This record gives sequence, structure tokens and C-alpha cells, in this order.
Amino acid sequence: MANSFHKVVHGGALFALGSVSATVLQFVSGVIVIRIVAPSEFGLISIAYITSNVLVTIASLGLKTGVPRFLAKSRGQDAEAGVGRVAGTAIVISFSVSIIFAVLQFCTAHEGAATFGKPDVQPVLEAFSLLIPPLAMIGILSAVFRGMENAKAKVIFQDITTNVSRLVLLISVVILGYGYEEILTVYVLSVWMAFIGFLFYVYRHLVKLVRLRFEASIARSLIWFSLPLLAAGFMNNVMAWAGTLALGYLSGTADVALFNAPLRLVNVIPIPLAAMIFLYLPIATTIIARDAHDELKSLYLTTTKWAFLATLPLLLFFVIDAEFIVRALFGEQYLGSANVLRVLAVGFSAHTLLGPNGMTLISWGDTKSV
Repeated sequence: MANSFHKVVHGGALFALGSVSATVLQFVSGVIVIRIVAPSEFGLISIAYITSNVLVTIASLGLKTGVPRFLAKSRGQDAEAGVGRVAGTAIVISFSVSIIFAVLQFCTAHEGAATFGKPDVQPVLEAFSLLIPPLAMIGILSAVFRGMENAKAKVIFQDITTNVSRLVLLISVVILGYGYEEILTVYVLSVWMAFIGFLFYVYRHLVKLVRLRFEASIARSLIWFSLPLLAAGFMNNVMAWAGTLALGYLSGTADVALFNAPLRLVNVIPIPLAAMIFLYLPIATTIIARDAHDELKSLYLTTTKWAFLATLPLLLFFVIDAEFIVRALFGEQYLGSANVLRVLAVGFSAHTLLGPNGMTLISWGDTKSV
């Protein structure tokens, strides 16, 4: 029990470190992009990038959540053979489906641009179709290593390498005086660099240890098990994507930029609570198993209090000094996004200020309510 809890704590700490690092790096990269390109160009990048990520999520078929659980069960029966069958099957499925979706986005880029009513987004959609296979594979490989109780792989390649590569390449673009088209190349190249690095890690820590192979029976079971998780995960992401895609359809690219610039800022608001729930879930589950309801109440209130105290300064800063923030970070042309920042800050704070309600329900086993 102590050893298992130590693994949970260690993995949670690594996961939190990776998430915080990724958020900071993405924010810095976003500010650089916003300062280099025009608001209309940033709007095109935002529409195409989110469209590509929608397809990456659908192409995953829920495997990113299903594989770790399925893999853990298989390892309990036959460690080496189980890992080889499940990992090999998941990798083949993810690679095949991601290629199909990449070709689909490239071939329908003209229709996609017509849907948004923005012809200039077509070449961006075509370029970003190259993002779909590496993003999907990085996600599924991270899921495989998560099932093997290895949190480092996800942190190193999905959180750190991808975003550090993008930041370094963007700084190079600034130094060399390049612009919009080179930034599109940076987005694609940074993900492929991380994916290629991940392949070397996979060879050393997976391929050399187990024999990967595809099995049709495993594929059917894995897909059937994972598809319901795709629906839940997709709905979570819809909340993040809906604003950008709706504005892309209903309004101009400049309005998309005025929405996405402050959106990058408010993504830091949920971090305090997110960092705490890695430890909260297993501890709360243990408390519930002991029927110690008063202890659970105390833990919930304490966690909520510290999350509130950590979030409140950010919320007040974004609401009170919105004009100063957007002018200093994004430039005078983004001054119109100050009220957008205020609204998003309040909205993003609502869940955080109410505490770890979702994790508590999961601790009780009440996933239906979630």
C-alpha cells in the first residue's frame, strides 16, 4: 500500500510539473506569435490549430484514456506478452487512423475554409494536417507508458520537448526577422522533432524489452472499451474549442485573435487546483473506504481554501488590470480584448473556487454524475 501510494504521489508530482511547464511555455510562445503576426493572421492560426486538434482527439478513439487501464489489466495477467499485444495494437490503430484524418484534412481544406467563410485559412489547414499524425502518436505513446507506470515519458516529450522546441524555433524566427509563413513551419516542425525524439525513447524503453505485435481480437476489445471514453473526453475539449470555432464561423479572424489572446492567459487559473487533485484523489478514496466522512469534509475544505487563495490573486489581477495586461503583453492592437479577459477570468475561476468536486465524486465511484 505504501509503495503504491508513493508511485501515485511521484507520478502526480511529475504530471503536475509537466502540466505547469507546458502551460508556461505555451503562454510564452503564444505571446511571441501574437507580437509577430497581425491579429487576422493569429486568428487563422488559431482556427486551423484547433481544427487539427479536434481531428487528433477524434482519431484517438478514446485510446489515450483506455490504453492505460487496458494495459494495466493485461500486465496483471502476463506482463511481457500483455504489454506487447496491447501497446503494439494501440500504436497500429492510432497511426493508421491519424494518417487517414491527416489526408482528410488536407484534401478538404478548401471546403473547411468555405465553411468558415475564410479562404485564407485553407493553406494553414493544409500545413497543419501534418500535425495530426505526430500529435496523435505522441498522445498514444504517452498513454502506453502511463499504463506501464511511467509518467516521465509524457512529461519529457508531450509537455517539455514539444513546447521547448517550439519556443526555441520561434526565438530563431524573431532573430532572423521571419514572419507568418515561417511560424506555420515552426508549429509543424516542433511537433515532429518531439515525436522523433520520442521514437528513440520508445526503442530503448519498449521495443528492446517486449515484442510489439498487432492482434485483431485485442483491437476490437480495445476500441470497444475506449469509445465511451472518447465521448467524455471530446465533450471536455468542446468547452475549450467552442469559442474559437464559433467565432471563426460567425465573425472575422481579428475577433478570433481578440478571444484567443486572453484565453492563453486564463489557462493558468485552473493550475493551483489541478496540481492539488493529483494527490487528492487517492487520499480521498482511502478516507471514503474508512467511512471517515468528517475527515473527507476537512480535506475538501482545506483543498478548496488553498486553491481559492492561490487563484484569487490571479483573478483580481486579470479583472482589475485587464487593460494594462493586454497592452503590455500583446500590444495596443489587442486593447479591445480587455473585457474578454475579464469575462474569461471569472468563468475559468468558477470551478476552481468551488473545489475538487469532480475528484470527490470519482472517489465515491459516482462517475455518472461527473
